[in-house]
Amino acid sequence: RTTLSNKKKYYQVGQNKFIVASNVDGTTRTLKKNAYIYKKSKGKGKAVRYKNSVLKQNSQQQTYGSAVSIKGKKYYIIGVGKYVAKSDFK
Repeated sequence: RTTLSNKKKYYQVGQNKFIVASNVDGTTRTLKKNAYIYKKSKGKGKAVRYKNSVLKQNSQQQTYGSAVSIKGKKYYIIGVGKYVAKSDFK
């Protein structure tokens, strides 16, 4: 079931339990430059490159939720355990 509140779309996942739709559906964003994919390192909690993967400039990428902070730098979630720096997007 879908609900609108404060101009945001929510999905009902249980009785009186809702999640923000953008956390599930994603938001399409365009890269302004080539971007690396990062993952969280084990132990230190910082972001490290994920398999030398590069996303190309002007390509579109689905991001989920709002930007998250890892060691003071903002990243968008693009998949389970995968992040791209917020500054790489238009």
